Amino acid sequence: MLFFPLVLLGLALTVPAPVLLAGYLATGVGFMLFGVYWYTALQRSIPQERLSVVIGIDQVGSFGLEPVGYAVAGTLAQTVGAKPVLYGAAVVGVVTGLLPLLVPGVNRLADPTPEPER
Repeated sequence: MLFFPLVLLGLALTVPAPVLLAGYLATGVGFMLFGVYWYTALQRSIPQERLSVVIGIDQVGSFGLEPVGYAVAGTLAQTVGAKPVLYGAAVVGVVTGLLPLLVPGVNRLADPTPEPER
């Protein structure tokens, strides 16, 4: 997941195309691996009878709002310039990529500890 912010920085710094292509390749592999871990975590943590609803909501949030993100990014790029938007998106990508690691067990795909019954 953290390769994509590097690609954004590469775009902002106008690195050569082969470097960008390598970054996009690494990003694609990383996103596919993330998807495997994400859906594995959902299937392990969400009851079977609710899983389709949770995945549906996840898909709407992930892909359904993508055009809104494109519109906002384009408007911001027109307003403040492409480079500041790319730098800002890279920072957001790094922060949102690392923030989940603060949750105990995330890096091991560990199940949460069940709360004791009262």
